[in-house]
Amino acid sequence: MNDIALTLIKNDNEIFLVKRRFKPFENYWSFPGGRRESNESIEIAAVREAKEETDLDIEIIRMLDNFVGRGDNNRTANLYIFLCKARSQDYFVDKEECLEGGWFDINKVYQGMQLIPVLKKYLQENAIMD
Repeated sequence: MNDIALTLIKNDNEIFLVKRRFKPFENYWSFPGGRRESNESIEIAAVREAKEETDLDIEIIRMLDNFVGRGDNNRTANLYIFLCKARSQDYFVDKEECLEGGWFDINKVYQGMQLIPVLKKYLQENAIMD
């Protein structure tokens, strides 16, 4: 089973989301993140994946959760969600990794955005605090 690092990058009332280019969950909005490589910790994977997808330099504040999730391809993975902050608001979304991305008001991400179901449920069930 793969380890997947996801970064909930928060700035005041905004979070950074990317629209996935590839399966699983192609065309869904997600937290920046991806698969841990064999030679790195899950924290290093989180920082690396956020940088690759968004060009944001992030700092991990704390791990929010770890659970097993299932993709739309019916595979399972160990998901690690980290609360992070960006050192700058300037970003550049890698179009080879993601379709688009940006900062979104945390109170509006449920309105018309197709979020990955487990992440939408996570946001709805958990208060995101500094």
